[in-house]
Amino acid sequence: MERPRQDVPISTRSREWEGPSRWAEYLGPGRTPTISKTSVNAVHDGQLQSTSGSHKGLNIQWVFQLNEVAEGLMAKMYRLNQILDYPDPVSNIYSESWKSSIFPNHPRICLLLAKKFPEHFSKLQLERVDKAACDALHDSAELHLQSLEPWIQLLLDLMAYQEQALRLILDLSSTVITLLPHQNSLILHAFMDLFCFFVRVNLFSEKLPRKMFLQTYNLLYSMCSNERDCDFYHRLVQFIDSYDPPLKGLQEDLNFVSPRIGEVLEAVGPIIFLSTDTRKLRNEGFLSLYHPRYPDILTNSAHPMRAQDLANVTSYREWVLLGYLVCPDELLRVTSIDIALLVLKENLILTLFRDEYILLHEDYQLYVLPRILESKKMAKSGRTKQKEADLEYSVAKQMVFSALALAQSEVTWYFQNVGIVSSKSKVSRTVPVDIDPSDPTIGFLLDGMDHLCCLVHKYIAEGLLSEGNAAYNWSRCVDELEFQLSKHGSLKKLYFYHQHLTVVFRNTMFGPEGRPQHCCAWLGVASSFPECVSPIVPEEVTKIGRDAVLYVESLIESIMGGLEGLTNILDSEGGFGALESQLLPEQAAFHMNYASRVSIPSAKSPRGPVQLSLPGDESYPENNNSIKMLEAAMQRLTNLCSVLNDMEPICVLNHVFVLREVKYIKSL
Repeated sequence: MERPRQDVPISTRSREWEGPSRWAEYLGPGRTPTISKTSVNAVHDGQLQSTSGSHKGLNIQWVFQLNEVAEGLMAKMYRLNQILDYPDPVSNIYSESWKSSIFPNHPRICLLLAKKFPEHFSKLQLERVDKAACDALHDSAELHLQSLEPWIQLLLDLMAYQEQALRLILDLSSTVITLLPHQNSLILHAFMDLFCFFVRVNLFSEKLPRKMFLQTYNLLYSMCSNERDCDFYHRLVQFIDSYDPPLKGLQEDLNFVSPRIGEVLEAVGPIIFLSTDTRKLRNEGFLSLYHPRYPDILTNSAHPMRAQDLANVTSYREWVLLGYLVCPDELLRVTSIDIALLVLKENLILTLFRDEYILLHEDYQLYVLPRILESKKMAKSGRTKQKEADLEYSVAKQMVFSALALAQSEVTWYFQNVGIVSSKSKVSRTVPVDIDPSDPTIGFLLDGMDHLCCLVHKYIAEGLLSEGNAAYNWSRCVDELEFQLSKHGSLKKLYFYHQHLTVVFRNTMFGPEGRPQHCCAWLGVASSFPECVSPIVPEEVTKIGRDAVLYVESLIESIMGGLEGLTNILDSEGGFGALESQLLPEQAAFHMNYASRVSIPSAKSPRGPVQLSLPGDESYPENNNSIKMLEAAMQRLTNLCSVLNDMEPICVLNHVFVLREVKYIKSL
């Protein structure tokens, strides 16, 4: 079965390897990729060329666009993993639905091709392995090629992204004079974001059956093309082999840029991880003006460290985890080991994309520690003196965003680590994170973030306008206020853990430390879920939107169930119905008459009638606990209904939820 060369898919497509049109799909309609000068020179000459001084400017827009491409690539890989039912290509373990209408239904052939990679199929004598399967493949080769085409194109896109992103990383590294956080913040974050995306894309690619895709596709292609390999076969073989495993390839490719990464980590690490008492920040209110457990009490817990740095705590933590993982030689710097150990102690996993992750401790043991042992002789020459953090900015303006960032980091960490256990081989070396699903702290954090976001909307916009240039240096421009809020206060990542959110909500909202006022924050989280939708996977719009609506409906059902439960307590025989037999009418009447004339003295005040019992003691002594329980239930019910009546509508896509449920207490 032969067909003309021009009919063979992909290899003759007009998509240019380096041309601007390559990434149009990932950047959306109407947007043209801006290729950097270096990339253009590399296209024409096949190698990097130095540009003249007039063209030396950095193309930051191209950096941002490549980051968008990376997100699109990971969204495609995430979708493919779902379709293939999360295979384990490293161990060649696949579920029963492994083929999923993508691979031919001949597992012996496909698995052999993957296991023997990079050997060419012509050397494997496939006819002897499964003659019937080979004949069937010949008969339906074109059909199978069509099902594999989109995913082979994904491999080509990954290879193109790897080349262009690495070239740009090296170009930025050699062009930018300084990458210190307080001297060139915009360039620093652009450079490190590109670096982190590059690492995460390559680490994520290991979760795909890349070898099976390529080998199976090339076998089918040769059956349709007179035993010829597809044009890109050898380049893809080299690409996959050099990143097998990805960490090995990353460490080799990033060796040149390693000192610049070390420079960044040495600057940000001590400030955030060695000079910050995270436990104190948690206990005293994560920089909020209010105490986390007693919202009416103001605190003076403003941390003396620079709030602008703390606002970037999530980014810095990612830089440290990824930086030392792919540039292990930088651990030889002063304080680097301390920073890495501190961060590893608090993190079992490293999130790659959404809820996909790798186990940090295993990868550090396999790929980082051996490099450190090899480099011990060079340790002294690689060390530099620790730099002190400058304090040129005041803390006040950044305090709100710092509080948001730290709370965001805490909440995300909590749900990312729920149910995570290290592999059996490392159980004795790694202590799993102990998480109590009935701990009400998450509710306090969500509620605090909600109030802080409202504070930003209400006050900071006016402050930015009035402060002019000083504020411009801090937030770039007034128009970026929403971007700052989205960066530091968004909880969209919690969508991938929304089932855990529902469980924790039910366990805490009506527990002893639950607070009705937290309902708004728990429900409001859903409005950010649709932001997780990737334009590269259109079907996610429906799925994520449906999940967000179901999450809100589930929480509302729990809230209404709690209302009904509180009402039933008050309506039961042990509730208000039993008050007649529990109260001392004379004492209660005397107390009410006195209270109507004189305000009740404070418990701290020595003045006041000693013979008068305080509220809750009007009944017979043996009934005191019952009375207090009724008072607490009534207070919680009243607070909950008040909160629901004052709550703003919850908007999720085209659904609007308005809670005005007070019917349960009308009859009381």
